[in-house]
Amino acid sequence: MNRIARNALALITLTALTLGAFVTSALACGPPPAEVAVQWAVSDHMRAIKAGDAKTLKHVWLPTAKVTAINAKGVAKTGKIAPAIRKWTRTPDKKMTFKLGNIAVTGNTATVNLTLTWHGQKYSEVLTLTRQNSWSWKLAAKTHTALGKPAPTRTAGAPAY
Repeated sequence: MNRIARNALALITLTALTLGAFVTSALACGPPPAEVAVQWAVSDHMRAIKAGDAKTLKHVWLPTAKVTAINAKGVAKTGKIAPAIRKWTRTPDKKMTFKLGNIAVTGNTATVNLTLTWHGQKYSEVLTLTRQNSWSWKLAAKTHTALGKPAPTRTAGAPAY
């Protein structure tokens, strides 16, 4: 066996051993802490809203979920998740920003507080998630409240929340 072939074989063997050790140690660690898994689910939700990604939104939400929107005048409207996803994805906001606040996990339920700016309007949100298994959490409810003055007039077809 020539020198190049020996070096290539050594490199392949070393890479395989390194990857094997990494995968084994990752699996040995078990599932992430609940707060981390909840944060992943919420971040997936927020990235999907920002991108207008309906497929991901349908994946991270329970089909029975409810959404409550409270506008700047204090008027609340509660609805099912499917129409909300259609509204959120109709006009994505690439400039949307959000900041996670408190994450509280009790048993199989988590509550997350966050603030976001979407289409120029600031909101305070409370998300409720339920544990599906040790790794997976799904959103079950959302209440968001418009903060400050109402958002500027939106174009026809733009989301109301």
